[in-house]
Amino acid sequence: MAMTPKIRSELNATPVEADGIKYFDISDPKSGGRMRLYDFEWLVAAKMDGARRFDEVATWAQDALGIHPTAEDLAEFARRLRDLGFFQIDADFKDDVTPLPQPVPSAMASSAGEDVEVNVEAEPEPSPALKLAPSPAMDDGPTLPQGRPAMPDSPPPAPLPRAVTPPTARLGSPPSSSTDRLPAAPDEPPRKSGGGSMIVLLVLLLLGGGGLAYFKFLAPPQSQKVTVQVVSPREVVTLYDGAGTVTQGNAQALSFGEAGKVVDVVAKGTAVTAGQAVASLEAFGKIEKDLADVKDRLGFYEKQLTAAKAKGDDAKTKEAEAKVNEKKTLLATLEARAAKVRLVAASSGTVTDVMVTQGGDAKAGAPAIKIADNRLTVSFKLKPDEIGAIKPGSPMTMQPAAGGATIAGRFTRADGDSAVVELLDDATTVKAGDQLRLVKAKVPNVVPVPLSALVKRDGADTVFVLSDGEAKAHKVTVVDRTSGEALISSGLAAGDSVITSGTDSLQDGQKATTN
Repeated sequence: MAMTPKIRSELNATPVEADGIKYFDISDPKSGGRMRLYDFEWLVAAKMDGARRFDEVATWAQDALGIHPTAEDLAEFARRLRDLGFFQIDADFKDDVTPLPQPVPSAMASSAGEDVEVNVEAEPEPSPALKLAPSPAMDDGPTLPQGRPAMPDSPPPAPLPRAVTPPTARLGSPPSSSTDRLPAAPDEPPRKSGGGSMIVLLVLLLLGGGGLAYFKFLAPPQSQKVTVQVVSPREVVTLYDGAGTVTQGNAQALSFGEAGKVVDVVAKGTAVTAGQAVASLEAFGKIEKDLADVKDRLGFYEKQLTAAKAKGDDAKTKEAEAKVNEKKTLLATLEARAAKVRLVAASSGTVTDVMVTQGGDAKAGAPAIKIADNRLTVSFKLKPDEIGAIKPGSPMTMQPAAGGATIAGRFTRADGDSAVVELLDDATTVKAGDQLRLVKAKVPNVVPVPLSALVKRDGADTVFVLSDGEAKAHKVTVVDRTSGEALISSGLAAGDSVITSGTDSLQDGQKATTN
């Protein structure tokens, strides 16, 4: 007599009860597939361990479960479960058992005894959604692990059509004289899903392609076509959202604060830099000499103040402090007047107009010189907290919107919701009208992958790596995200082939090939 096939040891069987009927939910940790079986179906399947003969399992089923399959019935049942992926496939299980002829329903119903009712409906109706709840432990459960919950990210199993209405008959206890070493079934389960000839009926329905909704939930997923990207860690520049347009400063008109005789002035077309003097009145000469004298005396009295404090001489300290304050006040007055009689360029630029002449008179407040501002600035719209984190004068880095080498600048001021950045003088490759983006950070030694490669598995960021024809799940650490990429700092190695397409449906260990 043929030996049974061997049930897959990694399958998980969880007992459940719904509407008073007992089932087992079978899950495959490798493929993620799930399937619900009546309890007697799984209990019989679990006894097929590759070491028992079909007639031994048939005897056990009669004694323990009160059903009456033949060895041939169970062989056909095993073939169907094998096709669904329940068994290890080896040379010991051969298709050498002749299938049963198709019995008629009346013959099958009578074989169960008078206390079993079997109803084959003409058009199966979907059963209501199955609410899973743990059932009482069975003394004669399967030898595989039980009680493990279904995978949280898997959808619930599809409801089974009610091709078989399970009888409500009470199952008898096994005979006390039985010498079978297999454990006996419980004396009185709350309500059984089957009995009598239901194994025979199951085989008939499977042969006819009928009622029971056996789907190949446990069959391994087919190979999937994917695209990949080879991992190459590198430094990545992250950018703020949006871009800014480079603008050039407006022309400035400079005028004297006092009237007087012009003693020197630059020529039209002269290139000037920030802080450079461009015109002076005659009064500036004397003010300049007075400024030098006041600065010299201020230095003298500051030294006296330091010495008096060191000696603890309060009188000398007060006298020196008074002189220091006097000279500082005079210095500020002279510097303010100097600004009125000498014109200084506020930024780099080019003199475009000269409205005064050397030796001529200048009027207070009248335009004397116009300078075209050569400064280039860019305004970037940022969030308030982002602008608040930047200090005036802080160095900033930009990059052309189309990509390329970075450009240096400095933050000058906040203008509403915009950060105004001035380009440094060495930014010779940039001109007004160019589009720039503001650099947020430079992140070293990370792997940029498309967002399509990143999925969630068990609450963790995960990517799949194609290795030896299989998709292998790798948990990764994401340090930053852009609109199109995720930056991964750990979980991948140089040379890994990261799968970038079809990741939502991929399963760990699934076969995959590149397009």
